[in-house]
Amino acid sequence: EFIEKGGNAIAIGASATNLAAFLRLPIESQLVENGTALPRTKVYIPGSVLSSRLDTSNPVASGMAEHTDVFFDDSPVFKLGPDAAANGVKAIAWFDSKTPLRSGWAWGQGYLENGVVAAEARVGLGRLLLFGPEILQRAQPHGTFKFLFNGIYYNGGEQRGRITINGAVGGAIRVGQVWPADIDGPVTINGNMSGTITISRDLLRAITINGSLSGPVRI
Repeated sequence: EFIEKGGNAIAIGASATNLAAFLRLPIESQLVENGTALPRTKVYIPGSVLSSRLDTSNPVASGMAEHTDVFFDDSPVFKLGPDAAANGVKAIAWFDSKTPLRSGWAWGQGYLENGVVAAEARVGLGRLLLFGPEILQRAQPHGTFKFLFNGIYYNGGEQRGRITINGAVGGAIRVGQVWPADIDGPVTINGNMSGTITISRDLLRAITINGSLSGPVRI
């Protein structure tokens, strides 16, 4: 409910797998063969450093290199379903090689190729970030701390906050508040506005009314 109403959540490791399953997201495990989880005799990667490729155009990967090392400790690896994009789920980072090992031991690392390391999912008005590897392991993997901090800082307003109203508005509009609608970006009203507009102070320049305004503005 928190996410669906506009909240943002970050899940790491097993919690990411569990939450994706609970929300019935089109995400599966990459480490499966014929419908069965791969045994350790085929895949065993404990406490190793692996190279992953990032979509650096995604704000969650802001300031990070296109290829960034992650700490992997028998971590989940995701596989996005064919309808993932249509359901608001996209990859942020993935393994783009059959040999991603940088340091440590990786038995069966070839199974990781094209597996997703990090993903973003739209859930209602909110957003969920899923990370398989231990991006915060004992405060050691400094190279992946930005995943967390970018995820906290970036609230996805650019994607859900743009709205254009072509016509007169006779009701109340709240900008920058979760209720009744999470509108936290640019708003354009091409018509007359006769209701109350409530705008948070940091979004004063985010609303444009191409028409007359007869109702009060609350800030």
